[in-house]
Amino acid sequence: MDLAINSAEEQFLEKLQQVIADNFENPDFSAENFASAMAMSRMQLHRKLKHLTGLSAMEFLKDQRLKTAANLLSRGDLSVSDVAYSVGFNDISHFSKSFKASFGQSPTDYQQSN
Repeated sequence: MDLAINSAEEQFLEKLQQVIADNFENPDFSAENFASAMAMSRMQLHRKLKHLTGLSAMEFLKDQRLKTAANLLSRGDLSVSDVAYSVGFNDISHFSKSFKASFGQSPTDYQQSN
């Protein structure tokens, strides 16, 4: 998706990526934690992300985690459970369902096809 982004939005997205990187492995990282780390209220963060990406804060975080998981799985040197834990999922079943919903195949099938 192509987004028209101004410099303030670019700075916001850079800070957003840093906050995500700092909290990526924390399965307890909540929308409230996310907003606090961004120095915003939860609703401000929600509105800003919805405007820029079409996703809520937690949907955006989950999307970033799943994209990273796909990259890790395609390398093939980690097990599915290791990948799930490394991107902040503490429930393998939930990870597998979320991954399949996003990528159309199970993490194991994805790993084997890449």
